[in-house]
Amino acid sequence: IVDDQTGEIRKHKPLVGFGVGNTFDISQTTGAPLPVEPTVVDRLGETEGAKDIDRRGTAYGLGEGLRFTKFGRGQARGFYAPGRKTIGLSEELPFGDVLTTKTLLHELAHFEDTTVLKGDRRDNETVAESAAFITMAHFGMDTSAYSHDYLAHWAQDMSRLRANLGDAQKIATKLITQIEGERPEEVPA
Repeated sequence: IVDDQTGEIRKHKPLVGFGVGNTFDISQTTGAPLPVEPTVVDRLGETEGAKDIDRRGTAYGLGEGLRFTKFGRGQARGFYAPGRKTIGLSEELPFGDVLTTKTLLHELAHFEDTTVLKGDRRDNETVAESAAFITMAHFGMDTSAYSHDYLAHWAQDMSRLRANLGDAQKIATKLITQIEGERPEEVPA
């Protein structure tokens, strides 16, 4: 670096490290309470009912020409790739866990949602999660510990949630009908 006043060339020494600063304990502050961080739900518990719905949902998807795959987790629990007619589930989600089954139903709802390629992603995610939540509730499994935060994130307000509930109910009805219909053992090999 050239010194502007003397014209001398000096070596640049990068500053590395941390400076001294003030820190505070939350008890030393005033104001509105900080929001509580949501708990990230990784499991909702394994059940035979979840395993049965998982088998039936997968059998339905296979019958519709869908392919299924497992993938390394990252942040997503699942995906639906419409162009490849593929549903992927995280390899870290255990078979038979209620959250795994809910994720499968969420991705099947994307498959059933004919508007998935158009429109706002917030609407698509709201419809898929709502349909999965309704379907799981129909079969007596509560996914609210996960679904409520997911819906709050994507719907962002009650008007979006209300606007999408009709589509979610139609898709949930179709999923319920398909799952209750054919037993996995009866699916042709």
